[in-house]
Amino acid sequence: VVIGAAVECLVQAVDGAGIGADPIQWKMRWADEACRILNGVVHDEEYSLLDESTFVGLQELQELDASNKLQLRLHNDDVHTFEEVIEALHEPRRGHPEEGASLPLVVHRDDASEMTHHVDADGQVTVKSFTNIDEALQGFRRLKSRGLHCAVVSTAQVDLELRAKQMTSWLSEVAAAHPAAAVLVVHALVQVNLNHALGNV
Repeated sequence: VVIGAAVECLVQAVDGAGIGADPIQWKMRWADEACRILNGVVHDEEYSLLDESTFVGLQELQELDASNKLQLRLHNDDVHTFEEVIEALHEPRRGHPEEGASLPLVVHRDDASEMTHHVDADGQVTVKSFTNIDEALQGFRRLKSRGLHCAVVSTAQVDLELRAKQMTSWLSEVAAAHPAAAVLVVHALVQVNLNHALGNV
């Protein structure tokens, strides 16, 4: 049971990471997470059993608190040069002031350069955090318009990914401890529910 729960944690982390690259899917996922937070529920069963008269919907949501943010994440690729990535992060959005020309995603060029080196070394970097989904979508579109691989993930997703990383390490230790334990880990991995669509695919 414990090994199965650890594997399910890994599957959920992969699912959420995949959704972050599709704006329509992450808007729906973020809206669902926001409603769960507002209504104080964690499990699907609790969520579906909420009384409609006490349900708090997104229309009541002004802004999430500071602990619940959307993070714009840049992923490494083998196509863009360092200079292209730095320019994409540091270049202000063009347009007329009345059309909403804005500051760059990363204000200081040195910070953009540091982020570029970080994404090259680690595979990803958080560019900016948002509490507003429309602002996160604008940042996402700015990077996508330059051909960069990016995603938007929630604080809850980042926490899930950190837990999944720890679970992966733990599962490796369990599998290395004894051949029978390795069989249990492999069995749990191959028994992932086939009805669970990763990334809603």
